[in-house]
Amino acid sequence: MTSYSLIFRSKMVVTGFLFLFIALIFSLASVFITAPVTYGINGDLGPGFHSISNSSVEYGVVNRTLILESKAASVEVLWDDYEVSYNITDQVVLHPTSIPSVNVLRGYVNYTYLVTETRYRYAYLAVPAFISLVVGVVLTWFGIVSVLGRR
Repeated sequence: MTSYSLIFRSKMVVTGFLFLFIALIFSLASVFITAPVTYGINGDLGPGFHSISNSSVEYGVVNRTLILESKAASVEVLWDDYEVSYNITDQVVLHPTSIPSVNVLRGYVNYTYLVTETRYRYAYLAVPAFISLVVGVVLTWFGIVSVLGRR
């Protein structure tokens, strides 16, 4: 009988491969299963310079929407290297590429800021996947060494 067939008949090696397979499943689930999460903030802005952002860190942003509403207001909106001025009489919808800032020159503005992010729903499975990987490698290694040592 060849040593390969002896190795794969060892219960320790089979258990090690089972742990490695579980580690693979857990790690794939933690990396590839995502879900979009949308949250928003709203409020009123008076004259002056305002940075519009949620207190949480924006990571993996898919879409941002800034809605400015007023009866009569003049504003400057800027993000990155983009700057634009508006005389708002009803509603303005913008899609900034980074965290926007609003400079209200005249009047008062009601704003709604919506952010859609990608969240990894099963990221916590990375820890048991790593533990399962270590256990699987150790069991497989000890199983192969014990089979080859008996030979």
